[in-house]
Amino acid sequence: MLESQRGNCGQGEWQCVDKECIPTSSLCDGQINCSDGADESLAQCYEKCEEDQFQCGNGICISKDKVCDNTIDCPMDGADELQTVCEYVNGYKPSNSYRPCNEGPEENGIFFSESSTYHIANGIKYVLPNEPIRFRCDYYKIIVGTESNVCMLNGTWHHDFPKCLSPREYRDYEAELKKNRTNSNTPRNGIKKLFNLY
Repeated sequence: MLESQRGNCGQGEWQCVDKECIPTSSLCDGQINCSDGADESLAQCYEKCEEDQFQCGNGICISKDKVCDNTIDCPMDGADELQTVCEYVNGYKPSNSYRPCNEGPEENGIFFSESSTYHIANGIKYVLPNEPIRFRCDYYKIIVGTESNVCMLNGTWHHDFPKCLSPREYRDYEAELKKNRTNSNTPRNGIKKLFNLY
C-alpha cells in the first residue's frame, strides 16, 4: 500500500486526486473516502499476496478459504464470488449482488466523460464495481453535484447522481443558493428539492 501521497494535507493525512484530504488510516479499508475512489484503487491498495491468498480486484489479499464460499469478502468488487472465478466449485451459488453501473438514459443529458475508462455492451456504457468515473454534460449545460463517482458492488453510485442545468437554470440555482446563505430559514436540501437535484 502506498501512503506517500500527502500533497497539501496535514500529518497523518493523504491527498485524494481531487485534492481532498483523508486520514491515512482510511486507505484500503473497504470504504470509499475520496470522491473518486482513489483510496480504494488498485494503484493504492496493491499488495503481494502469499500462495494461500486470493487477490481482490483492488489489490488487497484475502485467505483462499474465503473464495467461492457464497459470502463476498472482497469489499470493493466482490471478485472472490464472481461466477468466472467460482463456476466449477461445488456448492457455489452465483451472487445477484454484483452489478455494474450504467451511464443512464440519454434524456438525462449526463454522460461518462471521454477521459474516463468504461465498458460498452449492446450500446450501453457501464463501469464495474470499484471503477471510478467522471461525468460530463452536453456542451451547453453545467454540471451540478459531484463530477467524480464510483460504482458500488450492488450497482448503485457512491454519490448522488449529478444533474445538468441550462445556463438559465444554473443562474436560478446560484441565486437560490445565495439567497439561502442570507436567509438561514431555508434548509440547503430545500434548494436541492426545488431544483430536483437529488
